[in-house]
Amino acid sequence: MVKDYTRQYYAPAAQSLRRTVGTSSGAARFAPARELAAYRTRAQQAWPHIEITDVDSTGLPDIPLLGSKVTLTATVRLGGLRPDEVDVQAVLGRVDTNNSLVAPEIVPMTHTGTGEAGADVFVTTVPLPVAGSVGYTVRVLPHNA
Repeated sequence: MVKDYTRQYYAPAAQSLRRTVGTSSGAARFAPARELAAYRTRAQQAWPHIEITDVDSTGLPDIPLLGSKVTLTATVRLGGLRPDEVDVQAVLGRVDTNNSLVAPEIVPMTHTGTGEAGADVFVTTVPLPVAGSVGYTVRVLPHNA
């Protein structure tokens, strides 16, 4: 039991500390922590300005069949963040009677370039996880590598 606790909690916490402190000494010590703090500040300032301006789907048949491939394209204004500082994800699944997604599948979208007015374009092609009434949306999450 103590061994399990050590593996599940103490070891990951120690690894996280080493990543945050870094392995350098002197002025370089805690550089990863400073970089993380700077990212969090930038993300917090930019977040109110992030806007999904367009979501488009292509390839969807009139009657959605299980496994039919659909391409989703999202145009996103990142509010000053770089594309590698966010995760843009498509969320799709069956739609219930309340227009809610049931057991949605989350699929990462790939940055493909910059569109009109400097907005970034993200795309994914995914087989439909269900047949019938299918819905989708796009979300943006912060990401710090």
